[in-house]
Amino acid sequence: MDFALVPLGIQGGPPPHPNQAGISTALVVNGDVYLIDCGRASLSQFVNAGLPVPRLRSIFLTHLHADHCIDFATYTQLAAQFPTQYTYKNPIHAYGPGTAGKPTGKLKDGDQWANAGQATPGTREMLELLNNAFSGSANFFLKEHFIGDPAKMIIAHDIEIPAELNASADNTAPSAQPFEVMADENVRVTATLVPHGAVYPALAYRFDTEHGSVVFSGDTAPSDNLIRLARNCDILVHEAVELEASASRMGWNETTMKHMRDVHTDVNEIGRIAKEANAGHIVLSHLVPDTLSHQEWQAALRKSVRRASYTGRTTVAQELRDVPL
Repeated sequence: MDFALVPLGIQGGPPPHPNQAGISTALVVNGDVYLIDCGRASLSQFVNAGLPVPRLRSIFLTHLHADHCIDFATYTQLAAQFPTQYTYKNPIHAYGPGTAGKPTGKLKDGDQWANAGQATPGTREMLELLNNAFSGSANFFLKEHFIGDPAKMIIAHDIEIPAELNASADNTAPSAQPFEVMADENVRVTATLVPHGAVYPALAYRFDTEHGSVVFSGDTAPSDNLIRLARNCDILVHEAVELEASASRMGWNETTMKHMRDVHTDVNEIGRIAKEANAGHIVLSHLVPDTLSHQEWQAALRKSVRRASYTGRTTVAQELRDVPL
């Protein structure tokens, strides 16, 4: 398979859903697989999609909200070395945000910071903590001479934010040019900072390949940085929330509505964003609320692109259904 974009999970938000998996997308380039986010059930969906686990090359985390990285542990502990076709045998690389430092600011009365007084782990330290937490499992397998140490099978990299951006937990997404994350024989990956409430760093990624370019927004409010990253891309995979439906069907109060407006992108903005980026194809994923049908999401997207006079292709992602380039 030379190229494929495979939504493994499209649900937005942490709560489980009986018929949807957490946010996760596979990009296949020249037979190698690059995974963007690994939400709930990502590994199971990877296998269900018929993707070749031994060809998993790299994992990219957009940010460290649990719904985007909870299945990172399954890739570290369940997918490495075992003697089946559903595991990888060579070390892979993981790229994601570094630490946000020690949390600061005012909480509601009675609330306390998690892991108070400690800097929040970035991707590399999160992997170390996961491997430590499962060291009993690893040691039991090692003693039985069944597999090697899973801790050696993923090499984690904290993505360094360029110092000249002056970004911080208090200035999470200043205006920025995209910066390079990695490159290999298949892809060149660049990134930018996007605004997602208190989250820092929150990243969007662009993959440039010989077959075309694909951009993943991650979780973000409307962002000029993202539009700059996505300029003239072939596919823009963008998160979306349908605020009008959420208010009526989910019973959200104004506090919740304000939060969602501040940290996510209303589907009504998608057409404008796609047009300003001159994206060839807009794909909606990470969908909130999960009570809307596929047809309702399609109608909302059509309305948005008509309003913006966007004339590119449009798709509402469906799990395990490839998105055409």
